[in-house]
Amino acid sequence: MAKHAGEIHLIMGCMFAGKTTELMARVERVQYTERPYIILRPKRDTRSLRDSIETHKKNSMDAVVVGRLMDAYEQASSVDYVFIDEGQFCPDLEPFCDSMARCGKIVHVAMLDGTFDRKPFKGTENMGSICDTYTKVHAVCMHCKKKDATFTKRIGESKKEVIPGGKDMYMAVCRTCYYA
Repeated sequence: MAKHAGEIHLIMGCMFAGKTTELMARVERVQYTERPYIILRPKRDTRSLRDSIETHKKNSMDAVVVGRLMDAYEQASSVDYVFIDEGQFCPDLEPFCDSMARCGKIVHVAMLDGTFDRKPFKGTENMGSICDTYTKVHAVCMHCKKKDATFTKRIGESKKEVIPGGKDMYMAVCRTCYYA
């Protein structure tokens, strides 16, 4: 165990709220300090074919693509900071983050805070109770364009929990428009 416990910082919100953009801003701060870091992206996020994380505006940073986060345990153990994008797609998110923090790593996770039907993703239910900080980010409601969007609404009839996609499949909506 490390002399100093690490930390876990969550960036959560609906789709199109700028979670990856915020994660990248945090990476840039660490780059300035010249401390070692790693960026991890789950293979289950199939929207980008490159070994990178990418915003909806196509800004990107190199990343290690993994099937499970534990696949990168050795690499992550050799750095000070661990950045994880699309954390909701990582079935081992909680144990990995907890283990990294116990080893003294500073972990930042960007992830959706709920499914299209406002339920937690499997494996993420306890992230709020093990994190040090929680940043909730919001989009603008894509339906009424007047309020902050806090939910992700799926366009279409599928009830499958996870279907990677973008504006063709999902909308960021406020509470009123979620029920519209």
